[in-house]
Amino acid sequence: MLHRRTLSAGLLAAPLIGRAWAQEAFPSRPVRLMCGYLPGGTTDIICRIVAERLSAVFGTNVVVENRSGASGLIAADATAKSPPDGYTVFQNSLAMHAIMPQLPGQIMPIDTNRDLLPLSNVAGVYNTLVVSARSPVRSVAELIDLAKRRRNELTFGSAGLGTTHHLAGELFMKLAGVEMVHVPYRGGPAAILDIIGGRCDMMFGNLPELIGYMRDGTLRPLAFGSARVSPLFPDVPLMSATLPGFTFTNWFGLAGPVGLPQEVQRAWSRALLQVAKDPDLDRRFTEAGIENLIGTQEAIRDRIREDIGFWGELIRSSGIRAT
Repeated sequence: MLHRRTLSAGLLAAPLIGRAWAQEAFPSRPVRLMCGYLPGGTTDIICRIVAERLSAVFGTNVVVENRSGASGLIAADATAKSPPDGYTVFQNSLAMHAIMPQLPGQIMPIDTNRDLLPLSNVAGVYNTLVVSARSPVRSVAELIDLAKRRRNELTFGSAGLGTTHHLAGELFMKLAGVEMVHVPYRGGPAAILDIIGGRCDMMFGNLPELIGYMRDGTLRPLAFGSARVSPLFPDVPLMSATLPGFTFTNWFGLAGPVGLPQEVQRAWSRALLQVAKDPDLDRRFTEAGIENLIGTQEAIRDRIREDIGFWGELIRSSGIRAT
């Protein structure tokens, strides 16, 4: 009888031992990196570059899964509701944490600042002000002067209401003291085509989607709204040189569901910090018009808090609504 009781206790303990071992061995199977947008866009490019490097570090495949729709919220929702084991992560963003949750009229299936656990910042995208090559405007100062003379006539396109393209335009108007007309499109490519065709005047866009048009001379860059100039276009000035206070970077990071075990969070942090030192990552990011911003969990949490305050104030003072 004693022997049977001892054997039963051992069998009952086995699953617990197995679970502990699985946590220590993370990852022991492929990982899903959820991308909230279609293949080929800025977010997808970042996901695939990072997934390739993480696969090498983890020793198992990190597979990009595109679940587009609702400005990335479909993928965010799927991640938040996945098991908190580290095998499903999501490419979160400035818009996901600091803009959409504060936008009146925006339907949110989850509270991204409660239901997602930020792991690290990953990449920064240069905000870039462009006009058509046929535009008479050749500098930010000229654009401000023209906008003041033609109040509520100039148009700026965006990838949709509440996107960073849109908020950048609102920030520009506030700091420059001008009024322009916002034209939301179903994605950045549609806005770009209308600017090239002369149907829209400008766009505060993401550099990766603009590089080809800037290189072939179809679009004229006036300034970078980021904190530094892209090494791809060293002669393009910073917006802040003409308009102090206009400085922001559209960042993209990684987040998992709330409840990830500490050992899994540490495994992700170690892997990402190792990837950050990879010179090939820097090269590929630079070629795509992207900055390497991989850092600590504490750094991304601080960044989110700062951005919630900054963009929340702009949303409220500008009266912006999602619908």
